[in-house]
Amino acid sequence: MSSRSPFSRLIVVERTGSTNTDLRRALTGPDGALDPAAAAAWPHLSALHALTQTAGRGRADHTWTTPPVGALTASIVVRPLVPAAHLAWLPLLAGLAVARALAPRLEATGWRTATKWPNDVVALPAPNASAPTAVPGWGRSRKVAGILTELIAVPGHGEAADPAAPHDRAEAPAVVVGIGVNLAQPAAQLPVPGPPPWPRSAPPHRPPPRFWTTAGTT
Repeated sequence: MSSRSPFSRLIVVERTGSTNTDLRRALTGPDGALDPAAAAAWPHLSALHALTQTAGRGRADHTWTTPPVGALTASIVVRPLVPAAHLAWLPLLAGLAVARALAPRLEATGWRTATKWPNDVVALPAPNASAPTAVPGWGRSRKVAGILTELIAVPGHGEAADPAAPHDRAEAPAVVVGIGVNLAQPAAQLPVPGPPPWPRSAPPHRPPPRFWTTAGTT
């Protein structure tokens, strides 16, 4: 890759079912763990981008539907040098990164970005903008992006949390971070049809649904 690119490898395909599924299959060996040879071909910060995705997936195996060439769909391999217990923060961190990247474009149209627990990026009307019609489960927000992370453990480690951080990438598990951004749909078509973003009764060990803006909590 060019020295100006953030990616160690970038592959662009015309059409696929799911970039997350493709990368997970490419990285996983027969034993279900990370294949070292495949990991060398798909190193840290390598990415697969599909112009059209036909079988996108969301959290809890929900379907993530996008029109042809109407969304940015990509998956990125990351191998963070952090304790395994810290990997649970990746969906939120990826969501914040996407929200910050989209913020300048949306702010120019009277919207602001926020993240919604646990893996959605939404647009909220700016304080002085006319409020759109409320949508059940979403209120006046509109989902513009979703994050799906999938862990592939290194051989012999399973998915048990190791209290120590790995010393180098070869020892680190791989995480496939899938990012889907709605690009072509107007606000009236968002959020796209699908399951509600959060159960009406949130599990007691999880915080209730709330928004995080790129500048703080709302």
